[in-house]
Amino acid sequence: MKLTKRKFTKSTDREPSAYQLIWEQIDELPIEGKRYPLERGRLIKVANERGWYKVKSIMQMRDDDTKHEIHCWWQSTKLMMPHTKGEFRTIRPEHVKHITGDIS
Repeated sequence: MKLTKRKFTKSTDREPSAYQLIWEQIDELPIEGKRYPLERGRLIKVANERGWYKVKSIMQMRDDDTKHEIHCWWQSTKLMMPHTKGEFRTIRPEHVKHITGDIS
């Protein structure tokens, strides 16, 4: 049973934000020297940092094809446990140390 009788309004069309005008999302990013390409859901390790990163999205600058951002979910352990820590992080492709074959 609903607690209020409030009706939810449908989302309205909004103009794109400044971030959306600068960056666009891409599906896959091949990195030279790596066996697997970066794609959504792929597990990766980052140089000089502990924990596992799960790729959520890959952004590319609209004006410059060489600039990329990788938006990831970081976890202190590979599997979720009661003591696992996690946070959302952004990294650059040159910091990727290892790309696993696991896609989740």
